[in-house]
Amino acid sequence: MPDEREQLIERILDTNRRFYHRYLQLGGDREWTEVDLTMPQLKALFVVAVSKGVTMTQLARTVGMTLSTATGVADRLIEQGLIRREHHPDDRRLVLLHATEAGVALLDRLTQIGRAHFELVARRLSLEELSLLARAQDRLFQAMLEVSSEELAAGSSVG
Repeated sequence: MPDEREQLIERILDTNRRFYHRYLQLGGDREWTEVDLTMPQLKALFVVAVSKGVTMTQLARTVGMTLSTATGVADRLIEQGLIRREHHPDDRRLVLLHATEAGVALLDRLTQIGRAHFELVARRLSLEELSLLARAQDRLFQAMLEVSSEELAAGSSVG
């Protein structure tokens, strides 16, 4: 029989699943489905946008693709004007990927949509409930800072 910790984790995961299922029922994914990007392209765009320049090798490793697949994904994002290639200022042999203004704007738009949807839901919580949620999220983030990349990689290979 699972212990109390495992039961609580399962309860949280189940609530999260039901939350997103309800979100989809309400049509909350409409803007996301209108984005003309594949999931690998969207993942790559996020990785490039949060970096100050990422090499193709770093991109491939981060999103879990082969170098040739990552190159193809990056090429399509470049064709769409969402990322650009740039030579490294200190080593011209290295090529870095950067998000373009259009790429950043797209991600900002999607982030703002998610934020607006969250605010709509959060307004239904009391001040006390919001305070509890904020403290829980702060602690969850602190726990995330304690997780190493090795642990995360090992955890994602489970199942």
